[in-house]
Amino acid sequence: MFYKQTRLWVSLCAIFFALAPTWAKAKVTTYTRMSENHYIDFCHGLSPCGKGSADSICIWKGYKKSIAFKKSRNLKRTYYLRNRKFCDDNKVGPFKTCNGLEYIRCVK
Repeated sequence: MFYKQTRLWVSLCAIFFALAPTWAKAKVTTYTRMSENHYIDFCHGLSPCGKGSADSICIWKGYKKSIAFKKSRNLKRTYYLRNRKFCDDNKVGPFKTCNGLEYIRCVK
């Protein structure tokens, strides 16, 4: 019994140390207000909004995917990356309110 437990423990340690360099290499970067002091729109012309938008922005910046993001509501102005237009609170935009990505955390 002791032999089997020791062997299992050694195997688990070997797997952990084999994967540890992969975890150590993960580079995480946080982006905020990425377009000339404007928030990127929460949907920016893509579907699905939120995670889909955050992932596409991370890929555009050279990262693999987004791991976190935060929605900021009722902003005065946001920027749509897809059509390079602005959502203004004093104009009627496609979604009638301007919601943006306050920050996006991307990982390589």
